[in-house]
Amino acid sequence: MATVKEGYLVKNHAGREFREAHNKRWFESNGFHVRYFKDQDKKSLKGHFDLRNVQGIQLFTHDNPKQIESAGKDAIMMKIVEMNKKGQPMSDKVMIISFLDQPAARDGWLKLWCSAIEAKHVNPVLKPYIDGTLADALNSQFAETGGISRTRSLMKKKITTTAVLTPRSSVTVSAVAAGTIEANFDTPRVPSATLSAPLSPESEAAAQPEATPDASQVPPAAVPPPSAPAPESTSKPDDSTDTAEPAPLAEETTFEITVPEGVSPGDRLQATTPSGVKVKLVVPQGAEAGMLLTFQVPKVDGKKKKKKAEGEAEGNSVAKAATETPPPDNGEAVAGR
Repeated sequence: MATVKEGYLVKNHAGREFREAHNKRWFESNGFHVRYFKDQDKKSLKGHFDLRNVQGIQLFTHDNPKQIESAGKDAIMMKIVEMNKKGQPMSDKVMIISFLDQPAARDGWLKLWCSAIEAKHVNPVLKPYIDGTLADALNSQFAETGGISRTRSLMKKKITTTAVLTPRSSVTVSAVAAGTIEANFDTPRVPSATLSAPLSPESEAAAQPEATPDASQVPPAAVPPPSAPAPESTSKPDDSTDTAEPAPLAEETTFEITVPEGVSPGDRLQATTPSGVKVKLVVPQGAEAGMLLTFQVPKVDGKKKKKKAEGEAEGNSVAKAATETPPPDNGEAVAGR
């Protein structure tokens, strides 16, 4: 799945009306970063922006039919948004791109860009260009790259950086074509298990089989929550550490976590149970920030070392998820040219 594309396109000049001022530029789209140059040799950089800061992409519209005629009926417009150093939104920059010179390349550009831009910012007319597999590839390969600004410094050779307004996760299964789940949850509480950041792909183990949710924990008249994969041990034996034997786990040891902000279904989280066992948890489909997940770890008989306890948790633990639903609440730099 290609995450890089290059070619000539025609854009409006410095945010002006397309008919009055436009230039042919060599565009290079690599992951979420887009740069454009004077020509194909790429020696003269004219501008750049980050697709994660595009908060609107649609067909080009204008009250003046001559503007549409000049850019072509298949032209598009993108709204690029950024924050200044004080954290305040800067004025929107609208880029108009025409495909009149390269009509055959239009579908390829739109597929790449619409898949990279957050789905809610893609106009319904262009949503068919979203490719979920491509979106996942972009997130997996480029989620950790820093943001590049829509403004270009004439005094520095380095590309200006900026904050990313729609951060991505390299371990999140893309939901670019999915609708949102409307539900109200109680306010997040401090979880009884210690959570760490989502795990990197290198530290992920094979997915665990799903378990059946505990029906007794489902609120009345509520849809049963999705089942969560069984916790998976991530700790490794360390010969240099104390091998004192921990107390046996109680039968059906239960611990709870609250889905934190910024975590999506499919993310893998690392947690430490009250007994000290480190496990990996997969956020189930349908889970949202604030949802309470309950997990149960089976009993470990006799005096066993922590390594053995964690092994049992990996092989035999059963995860159960439950939700609780509360009552309803009654100065910009020189722009690219």
